[in-house]
Amino acid sequence: KKSTFSNKKKESLEQLIKMKLENYLEIEELLKIDYSFNNSIKDVKIESIADIEKVVLQLRNEWEVGLDPLHNIIQLLEDKEIKVVELYDVEDSFDGLATFVNDQFPVVVVNGNFPVERKRFTLLHELGHLLLNLPECNLKEEENFCNKFAAEFLFPINSVVKEFGVKRDIISLNELIEVQKKYGISIQAIIYRLVDAGVYSENQKVNFYKKINFNPILKREVNLERFQTPEFSNRFEQLVYRSLSQEMISMSKASSLLNKEINSLLENS
Repeated sequence: KKSTFSNKKKESLEQLIKMKLENYLEIEELLKIDYSFNNSIKDVKIESIADIEKVVLQLRNEWEVGLDPLHNIIQLLEDKEIKVVELYDVEDSFDGLATFVNDQFPVVVVNGNFPVERKRFTLLHELGHLLLNLPECNLKEEENFCNKFAAEFLFPINSVVKEFGVKRDIISLNELIEVQKKYGISIQAIIYRLVDAGVYSENQKVNFYKKINFNPILKREVNLERFQTPEFSNRFEQLVYRSLSQEMISMSKASSLLNKEINSLLENS
């Protein structure tokens, strides 16, 4: 999405993702893991940005997570048979992507170097690309739909009102930090949710950003990572160790798949 991301970098990234997905599918095939992914909201046609709130509520209910804060997005996606691939040898100019492999296997790829709140938002943004039945729109509009989906999924509108009330003139940084810790959403994204819920005005949002942009210490405080969660994908690694323990692959094959020294594998096996 970034203009600094050259075609050469893009091709290199595509090859890296392709290799990781091929390894993932190879292990699943070896273990005879058979499943079929069901997008339960595929028939819900999104007509406007306002429809996102309703479709997120439907999906949360069908996935049986209610309106509670979500403590592990990656585990939730993997439990719903969506493959998550984290990349660490990439630049910050890469956020993430979503795709279906062989028109069958849903995959979300995310930059593993991101602060946890940004990683969680990116995972759900890409989930939006996978699941939402959007109207004809340009790329910018599609991004807006998916941003709204991620924000609504992380911090539902009813929860915003529950945490902050109906209308506020002033909200302390400490309040914002406590909500960040509870819901795993960045303070900047919380401010946008406050506007969505009518708790804050557009003017108050603009003033908030002016304040942090003119105060480097405050900006650093606002940008701190605070959510405590094991937000890492380990399913592929689990499948490799399972294949190894069932003697379906050799130690050297496992070492190659996990990019780990054999001695390190011996310690964990």
